[in-house]
Amino acid sequence: MSPRSLDTGPAHSDSAHSASTESQAPAGPTSARRQDPRAALDRDLERLERRSSEESFWHSLALLGTVGWSVAIPSALGAWSGHLLDQRWDTGIHFTLGLLSLGVALGTYTAWRALSDGTKSRHSAREPEDQTGERRVGSRRDS
Repeated sequence: MSPRSLDTGPAHSDSAHSASTESQAPAGPTSARRQDPRAALDRDLERLERRSSEESFWHSLALLGTVGWSVAIPSALGAWSGHLLDQRWDTGIHFTLGLLSLGVALGTYTAWRALSDGTKSRHSAREPEDQTGERRVGSRRDS
């Protein structure tokens, strides 16, 4: 049996029924989103810009290189200078391990600083400025 044959109300055509249901606006959270198309368009354009930006790829690649070299160079210099000191004073591997550890710690701190500075500059470029020139963090424009 079709649902139409169970209907006990007045008979009406399919086109009249579909037209009456389409004219009713949906209630709830979707109607609030449709009230401000500019905000939705701005949000979508910002998302598209973030996804398709080649600058972010090159920025990430540069940041990766900075982190790698900032750990590798101090570690290698610490191990090399420790090895030289161990050979000179015949102390086994004490200086090598000590200076290698110091190089890794210094390189890790340098990499952490580079990452925190790099992510701050990327996020601050995306935050909108108001008319006074101050950055508005977490606020929305009301039009």
